[in-house]
Amino acid sequence: MSYFHMLSHSVSAVNEDVVGFSRDEGWVLDGATSISGRRRETSEGLETDASWFVREFSKGLSHRSLEPHLQRWATSELQKLEADGPLNWENWSHTDVPSASFAHVTLKPGSSTFLNLGDCKIIYQVDGGPISFFGSSEVHKFDHALLGEYLKVRKAEPGMTHQQAWKHLVPTIRANRQRMNTSDGYWILSPDGKGLPYMQRKEVPFSSEMRAILLTDGLYRLVDTYFSMDAETFFSRAFEPAGLSILVQELRSLEDADPNAELYPRVKLQDDASALLVSNRI
Repeated sequence: MSYFHMLSHSVSAVNEDVVGFSRDEGWVLDGATSISGRRRETSEGLETDASWFVREFSKGLSHRSLEPHLQRWATSELQKLEADGPLNWENWSHTDVPSASFAHVTLKPGSSTFLNLGDCKIIYQVDGGPISFFGSSEVHKFDHALLGEYLKVRKAEPGMTHQQAWKHLVPTIRANRQRMNTSDGYWILSPDGKGLPYMQRKEVPFSSEMRAILLTDGLYRLVDTYFSMDAETFFSRAFEPAGLSILVQELRSLEDADPNAELYPRVKLQDDASALLVSNRI
């Protein structure tokens, strides 16, 4: 018996996260806009090229047949989105595209298969044992260096606001984005599909139950940025009644209490926060 429960929350005008599930598959996408930051008004509100990209990719996942293999399907789907880009967006450039971190799970009797590309988090538990983590990304190396640069800027001018400090980081942020899907950078989902060969895969067998949470880094800030709980507590609380909603409320309260990133230094004051809870039982 399989079970999915999802939540996606944003405090901005555009949510660039998408969470979805269909049949025995579930996924989380954490979008990032192009360097040029394309955006437009639609009948449903403001949209960025990243929110468009993750929405269309997720829509394809929802309607795809289970064959072919997901990576082969993704190659074909991304080719379609790359072709659709210039039809949907002015000044589309194949060297300046939106991207997304991607976490995916397929449930089968007695096993679950995880896929990861980018910096989404996958935390899982087999048969009530300790929690484990799956997935890694070089993007964390760049994020850590960027935070170090941010701290130096704030230390040099203590009276500087977060927004003023952030402006100093723009050249580095753009330089980092240029290293997307390169051997000396990081691998991620993008319309050109260059990151797909580097998608990580793990099959997890179990005897009675496998529980997992697939989530964006925005929600995991409760653990690695605000240090309000450890990973084990975070995992346990997520599966409590209304657990995800309560965790998001706590996250937003911490953000609101530190509007200038003085107590908890961070490059982004707030981020979209999304997660998919998964239970696979025999």
